[in-house]
Amino acid sequence: MQSLDDGARRAVEALVNQLFREIRTARPGWRQAWPTTEVLEASKATWVKTFVEAGVTDWDSQIAYGLQGLRAEPSDWVPSPGKFVTWCQPTPEALGLPSLEAAYAEALSKSHPAMAGAARWSCPEVYHAAARAGFNTLQVLSRSDGLALLEEQYRKIRRDRARCVQLPPVPVAAIPAQPHRTPEVGKAALAELRAKMKGARHA
Repeated sequence: MQSLDDGARRAVEALVNQLFREIRTARPGWRQAWPTTEVLEASKATWVKTFVEAGVTDWDSQIAYGLQGLRAEPSDWVPSPGKFVTWCQPTPEALGLPSLEAAYAEALSKSHPAMAGAARWSCPEVYHAAARAGFNTLQVLSRSDGLALLEEQYRKIRRDRARCVQLPPVPVAAIPAQPHRTPEVGKAALAELRAKMKGARHA
């Protein structure tokens, strides 16, 4: 459980006050959750405690994602603090990264001993998540356990990335160079392929 000093806790309390204003704008049913000032203040205290325990202490890299989840859910009611915390973790897709399933499949394939020195990873985030989980460990765990282990590390890396924390360098050979692709390039390649097929038919 994370603990905060008085100054940091007051900062979280300020974030929760700001968040509650946003919730009241987004969820018309908020009055049923907070019918009186006393209930509202008690609820704020619970949210602050939940945020402190979950390490939710930043607006831009955490609560902003939570608000995206809040606005995306078709409901008039106030979510529980625990549910909101789950929204505060940016999804891989929100950061332009492979999904968890895709990351796990890649990690399992490219951490295989047969791939030693030859693996080409799609992005540094998947590489570091697999490295932190343990290349050898991923190979021996069951799918459910391996997926859970990778998910934990992948989530931490996404959280750090959202906070603009830089990942350690990855060996250049481990990251493939991605060719620049545009619709024009794709159309040209398709036209060339069709021309070759047409020539083959008339040969």
